[in-house]
Amino acid sequence: MLTISFLVPDEMHEDVMQKIYKYIEILTATLVSRFAKQPFRIRAKECALAFVTLLDGLDVQLVYEDSQRYEELQAIVWDIFWKGISCDTGENSHSNQQIFH
Repeated sequence: MLTISFLVPDEMHEDVMQKIYKYIEILTATLVSRFAKQPFRIRAKECALAFVTLLDGLDVQLVYEDSQRYEELQAIVWDIFWKGISCDTGENSHSNQQIFH
């Protein structure tokens, strides 16, 4: 989907972008419901929007970097993201496994 949005012909741009926006809308709504299951420093919608933005940036790395570099960046940004939204950053902080499984 990412490369399609970069390489779409002009005559298909609007149709493709509508599908991408719909996907982002559904993804965001799903994430909001998941983030709402636990307390965070910011609202569930803000967590979801930040996460979608993080994914967008990582996806661009797939275009310009190799998969090993992508994995390295993913680990770094996920740790920063999770610590940034978590209420408790100590040993007892809730696991992201509780949210996404």
